[in-house]
Amino acid sequence: MLVRQGLQGQQYTYHNPTTNADETYTLAGVYVVPADGKFNFGTQNASDGQKLFSDNHTVFVEPGTYTDTAYTGYTNLSKVNLSLVGTDSEKTAILKKESYPADYSVVEFRDLMERYNFMHKNLYFENITFDGGNKDLLPLANKDGKSKNRGEYLIYITGTNAPWDGTDGFVFRNITITNVGADNSTQPGGTNLTRKNSAINVYQSNGQHNFENILIDDVKTKQNHTIVGLNDTKENYFKDITITGKNAHANAFAVKVEDNRGGVASDKASDVVFKNKLNLPSGDKLKDNVYVQSNLFRSVSFIPTESSGPYNAAENYKYAVYNKNNGSSGTPNSLVYQELGTIDTDMPSIVQGKTTIVGWNAFTLGILDLRDNTWVVRETGNPEELTNQIKNVLDVINGNGSNVPSYTIKIIAKNDKIGSFNVLNNTNSIKIVAVSDKDEMVDVDKLGDKKITFSKDGIIDLTGSDGIKLHNFNFDKEAKYTMHEAISGITGNIVPTDPAEVLNISGYPKYDSYKPSAPKEATIKNSKQDTFINCRFTELAKEIKVLNAPTELSVGSTSTPTADVTEGYTQTGIAVDKEYVDDKTIKWFSSDSSVAQVDEKTGEITAKKAGNVTIFAKAMDVNNSGEVEKPFASFNFKVVVNKYDVTYT
Repeated sequence: MLVRQGLQGQQYTYHNPTTNADETYTLAGVYVVPADGKFNFGTQNASDGQKLFSDNHTVFVEPGTYTDTAYTGYTNLSKVNLSLVGTDSEKTAILKKESYPADYSVVEFRDLMERYNFMHKNLYFENITFDGGNKDLLPLANKDGKSKNRGEYLIYITGTNAPWDGTDGFVFRNITITNVGADNSTQPGGTNLTRKNSAINVYQSNGQHNFENILIDDVKTKQNHTIVGLNDTKENYFKDITITGKNAHANAFAVKVEDNRGGVASDKASDVVFKNKLNLPSGDKLKDNVYVQSNLFRSVSFIPTESSGPYNAAENYKYAVYNKNNGSSGTPNSLVYQELGTIDTDMPSIVQGKTTIVGWNAFTLGILDLRDNTWVVRETGNPEELTNQIKNVLDVINGNGSNVPSYTIKIIAKNDKIGSFNVLNNTNSIKIVAVSDKDEMVDVDKLGDKKITFSKDGIIDLTGSDGIKLHNFNFDKEAKYTMHEAISGITGNIVPTDPAEVLNISGYPKYDSYKPSAPKEATIKNSKQDTFINCRFTELAKEIKVLNAPTELSVGSTSTPTADVTEGYTQTGIAVDKEYVDDKTIKWFSSDSSVAQVDEKTGEITAKKAGNVTIFAKAMDVNNSGEVEKPFASFNFKVVVNKYDVTYT
């Protein structure tokens, strides 16, 4: 154990990664550290004669700075089941490495530093600060027997070889990484001399890697490279991570999930999980998001704390911007953001449905809400922009093939209203869900009664898109569309059956007065009955019934029958309860007011003179545009002269 002298019997708490529990240890021996804190991490022996950093050793590190003098060494801290635990949770136990000396034989290596290479199982580090000493890391150059990919990252974690699980059980807990690199400029000498100066890279590994409470600060990452990289690896779990971006190049990334090789982890290529807080630099187009190169990494997840709600997203990361095409080296498949507003700032044309995006030119993009796994498009008040957003999402879905994360699109309303849009020539089965601008998350199976208003005179064109389902639209409130009008339009060629049509009754609503002047096309083109899920349509009066109709009245007497709508209509074959009929207004008319008058509102009949008369009850239904004939009911009765009313002269 690495401690100060005189600490026999001192107790320390250690977090056991196997049991996931804190355990208390009592120090039984003393290993003396050189007074200046500098020693060879690879050769320093413990008092039992074994090397200090060996297999199955647990090393407690007291506050102080400990510098590895073995400047050519890079695996000194990689031993099977080795644990390094700082005794101070403030991470005052600082590990550093000496750089290559100024007179080193390979000129290009002078004053540069080797990385820490981890390639063994069950490595555990807690309460430690890794200080890069503001030294650039060893370049790519294949010189002096050095591997070509040496030294690009301060912390390098690799599975080494098949089955690529060499670092399974790796834990970084309460760790700071700081002072990485001398500067963020690109050095002269060509590609082989460029130092990435990255903080962490996990490369070609199937083993589980755990990072909790990590601060990465002052890392001078070069242009086009990343502060944290996950390359062809899976089962990487991050909890409470902060990357400040301080001193990194303006064109460097914060986090990249890459898959350049596609062989080691391609069977699963997932399980990159961020939980709780992921704090990235705000207002930085390349660092305020997580860069995901390949759609093979379809299980990159952002998980909240247990108390933050039911949706599967980190507390402060919600949206992924997907590319139409799978990524390649230097090109992302998706970028994960905190808020829609951040996306709009970084890529202002995305809400307009444009494909030319600043910083990501000529690519078609779609936004995925990670909380409910739905694609996001937004009503802007411009039908063309809404249509183009949807088209872009569909292009992204088609471009990602079987790796697409979702087939559900939600349209976020503007002022709780959605207008016209087109979905043309789509071959996939797609759900399009209307949602409020006040409640963006959606569970398609639990939408309830809250439906979003479709605008007056709005049109949806689904030509060539037979697999579209529309969810949660209110076509009644403002548009006043029946399902009949939505699906078939209105021809206006109905032959009326109401006998009052041929009578000259003042104010009587004949079919010609409410049918369209010309045939009206369908308002939801290429739709059918099962296109609509949990949608509301206008319901018309289809049938009315009269009760208490008189058969005979004497002159001067009155009678008040009643009438009610008994059935509604929105589309042939759909039963509509009368309670859902929007306008149940009924008016009354007499075929001969000289025989009997009727109050058009109350239906009260007054017999005027002897004779036969027909009383009509007619549905007014202001919403009926000629889909069906407005229903009527009628009855005949006789007006007679009461014998006691005869006047003799």
